Amino acid sequence: MTKRNRVRQVENETPVAFLATLTDHAQNLGANQNVAFDNVVTDIGDAYNAHGGIFIAPVSGIYIFSTTIMSSHKTNSHFALKRNGTRVTQLYYHGNALDAYDTTGVTVVLELTKGDDISIVNLDADKDVHGHHYSSFTGFLLQETYDETAVVGK
Repeated sequence: MTKRNRVRQVENETPVAFLATLTDHAQNLGANQNVAFDNVVTDIGDAYNAHGGIFIAPVSGIYIFSTTIMSSHKTNSHFALKRNGTRVTQLYYHGNALDAYDTTGVTVVLELTKGDDISIVNLDADKDVHGHHYSSFTGFLLQETYDETAVVGK
């Protein structure tokens, strides 16, 4: 019988997950301003900053992030999910019709290094986002990554 190398699968040693919603309407957001989802429902790992609207990866790994944004009454706007200030993906809602609201959302899978930051950013000047918990930002660590893989056996 031939022995083969076996790679040890390590469970996430650091659980990370957060969910934050927007309590009040965010009004008159500036261009390139983070949307600060202020109502923190879950923050396992203490990685989401509600004041700044920013998630900072406490460990390197593969993360999943999702956001849903609802327009304010008769408003259209562009948003971006940014990593370290660089656009990963864009979002758009169009709520311009009479009494119209619109929603937009995205889910992404990203490999992050410890210290990388993720935020949802308004791209247009003087825009509003609907609050009352219709708009949300969430994320979690799917798999922690390690610099070295421990090998068991020969």
